Amino acid sequence: MTGTLSSNADTADARTPDEHVTKGRRPKLLNVLPRILLIGMLLLVVAACGSDGVREQDSVKPISNGLLYPLVPEDDRFVRYHPVGYSTPIAHVPVPRHPYMAPNMGNNMHCDAYMTDTYEASGPLGLRPQTRSRTQGFGGYGTISYDSQGRLVAVYSNGGAFQLELMDPYTLEELASYDLPGRPWYWPLQGVLPWEYLGAGMYFYLDDQYRAIVPTTQNTLRVVQIPGPENHDEFTLVREYDLSDYVVPMDWPKEDSVAWVLPEWSGDHYWYATTAGIEVTP
Repeated sequence: MTGTLSSNADTADARTPDEHVTKGRRPKLLNVLPRILLIGMLLLVVAACGSDGVREQDSVKPISNGLLYPLVPEDDRFVRYHPVGYSTPIAHVPVPRHPYMAPNMGNNMHCDAYMTDTYEASGPLGLRPQTRSRTQGFGGYGTISYDSQGRLVAVYSNGGAFQLELMDPYTLEELASYDLPGRPWYWPLQGVLPWEYLGAGMYFYLDDQYRAIVPTTQNTLRVVQIPGPENHDEFTLVREYDLSDYVVPMDWPKEDSVAWVLPEWSGDHYWYATTAGIEVTP
């Protein structure tokens, strides 16, 4: 990974340093030079600590480690508590797949239509593991699902803006994106902090045709086709349902918001819930 540090200098004044010294004052450059050096050293330390030894794609910005991370011994960063061959799978009742949702283990935030939050998968072995990460600054992903190619499908939000994304599961590189409606300009007056907001796509699911069924801040429900393997640069809006007449009326600036949606087992209807606490089927 490479990075650059840049500084914009004021070149309008071309006088020599001696010409700046008047009435016993130090040159301007000497006044600010210690600050420039200090800031430069801090930026270099942060950049060095942000590298975790795994080369990422140029378009992927990794999450920076803490300033003290280089001081942690390599053997203490990941700890194994069992031998390599240790395995104790947990017996469980098979969870039926919803006929109108993508396969279990990642078709919505809670894994399957039964919201079991249980996954038929093993965790990392812990043998010299390497960590990959991706950040876009303040914000995060509420739901991460998987399409038929194993690619990641997720909605990213910083609490104000929302974006449906398709990512490579190994490099975390963004392959395609689709902008969703954001919260209104007056959202700070609504009394819901960015990290407390649960509406508008943070809960979505993939259907049996690998389409993202996404609620929006405009109280609509969008059906968005995930890009295919041969054309992974474009999402396609299939249809949109207007649910604005079926939410709780509230006095401005507060607004109810569609937060969660799942299909009926027959596939004939969608069930959805709002942040004000009602459940509806259109």
